[in-house]
Amino acid sequence: MLRSAGSVRFQLFIAFGLVAAALWGAIAFALQTTGREAIEKARVEEHNLARSLAEHVALSVRAIDLSLITLADDWQRDPASFADAVARQRSGSFRSRDPSIIANSSWPA
Repeated sequence: MLRSAGSVRFQLFIAFGLVAAALWGAIAFALQTTGREAIEKARVEEHNLARSLAEHVALSVRAIDLSLITLADDWQRDPASFADAVARQRSGSFRSRDPSIIANSSWPA
């Protein structure tokens, strides 16, 4: 049973078309999967950055609060030397009594 040349060409054309369609489908699926993974990774990184920023802000506020409490104590003890207490804090000689503030704050050491 001999097939005509036109019939063989048509079958090859259909076979290549099916292979091309299958490749396009596989590529589209891979791109869609990669896109979903990238979006999920970005959400996780966003959450981590937000949590990190919140912790940094909380520690900064805590350090400022401690500084103001210390200044208030200095004012109550001796209002005349309050300017010296402020100068000590500005010069970086402020030392926290709380070890977590020392370890985590951005105050000069």
